Amino acid sequence: AVQSGHNGLQDIDIHGTLLAKREWTKLKLIQGVLHRMATDPLQKQRAQLVLPKEYRALAMRALHDDFGHLGMERTLELICSRFYWPWMDVANYVRSCEVCQRVGKPQDQVKAPLQPLPIIEVPFQRVAVDILGPFPKKTPRGKQYILTFMDFATRWPEAVPLNNTRAKSVCQALADIFARVGWPSNILTDSGTNFLAGTMKNLWEAHGVNHLVATPYHHQTNGLVQRFNGTLGAMICKFVNEHSNDWDLVLQQLLFAYRAVPHPSLGFSPFELVYGREVKGPLQLVKQQWEGFTPSPGTNILDFVSNLQSTLRHSLALAKENLKDAQEEQKARYDKHSRERMEASWEGPFTVQEHLGAVNYLIASPTSNIKPKVYHVNSLKPFYSRELNVCQFTAQETDDAEWPEGVYYEGKKDGGMEEVNLSTTLGRLQRQQIKQLAQALHQFSQPLQDGPNGHTTALTQSSRKKSQPVWNRTSNTICDLGGVS
Repeated sequence: AVQSGHNGLQDIDIHGTLLAKREWTKLKLIQGVLHRMATDPLQKQRAQLVLPKEYRALAMRALHDDFGHLGMERTLELICSRFYWPWMDVANYVRSCEVCQRVGKPQDQVKAPLQPLPIIEVPFQRVAVDILGPFPKKTPRGKQYILTFMDFATRWPEAVPLNNTRAKSVCQALADIFARVGWPSNILTDSGTNFLAGTMKNLWEAHGVNHLVATPYHHQTNGLVQRFNGTLGAMICKFVNEHSNDWDLVLQQLLFAYRAVPHPSLGFSPFELVYGREVKGPLQLVKQQWEGFTPSPGTNILDFVSNLQSTLRHSLALAKENLKDAQEEQKARYDKHSRERMEASWEGPFTVQEHLGAVNYLIASPTSNIKPKVYHVNSLKPFYSRELNVCQFTAQETDDAEWPEGVYYEGKKDGGMEEVNLSTTLGRLQRQQIKQLAQALHQFSQPLQDGPNGHTTALTQSSRKKSQPVWNRTSNTICDLGGVS
């Protein structure tokens, strides 16, 4: 009812100017609700609910803001697994997320050529373990470390908050994990004293576990769990920046978000590779409610087990092929990212008051009692305001070949206005709307120019006194996009 009577689906018009012609063949009514039929990696049909405009922001907020602030690709994968709308503006939503902009992206750092990890076919046969921490502040329950765990075959993660890293605490945490997933044949750790202690050696020997030790001072040897540490640390950092220092209470929810997202190298989510089905979360329930979902009759237990085993075998085989291809590509171009775990990298947004010479800018302080400071352009980046990104996309007629599966149009990458085709757009506007558009283009013509001169607010590098809390110590400052003061 919402779809059929809602103006929010006007962008799916019958003239095909906003929706590529080949997409029309994928639309299907299911129980009176409009869906788009897509194909998943197992060549199964997946119904994507076509969302009206008023629900799109809710879906993006639920799958980005409330899902650990994952990156654009993973957020897009989550949304596409459930929903669809023309010209999905996920990139703009993620790019304009203030929390993500404050925390910033890690800097690329060239390392030695990557040695691919061994491809393991049996889940939980070989696992990697590490310690994340200490974090700057203890939680109210005294937690300051995390024992992190990653399965080589399925990329299934586990994380246990710890008060300390003594061998006894680590041993108990690992025993709790293995009570759920079984004991591995091989376990990879670093050369920390807690992993080499006699208590741990007795644990390995008692359960037939072969202990592998990573190369000292070269954490890439244990790169699988190290990469997970970076992702988990960023998720916790964003949570702490938005809420309080209670990350240990939401750790399982953050793991749920990670397990639900398809792994880029495997093509499947850890949840699918372990359980053989898609994870059912809060948003899935909302989707079913919007669709008017009716539960199907029960399945015979023997048929269910047979189908589950077949699905798992097929999924793991495909995941192995995908991982092999991904490792070959990663070995050719490997960049390791690093940054401080628990602090935001950027601060702002602030206003650019003046452009000084070729590379310097005068940045205004948010408080009147502090004088503006001069920053080099290398210490600045533009701040993308979510309000200013609304209705930013330009719809154009296109051939089917120009729009591969899952690709959406965002206009010119460098932010210029050269590709805005007003001739195809003005014909659909009323005279008063054309007048307002012309006034807006004239008023904001300078901010829409290409290059640093077009930005009027930015993130800058700033100096902090050591006495200030670590949460406020930042290396950069964010600036808005707007008119120069």
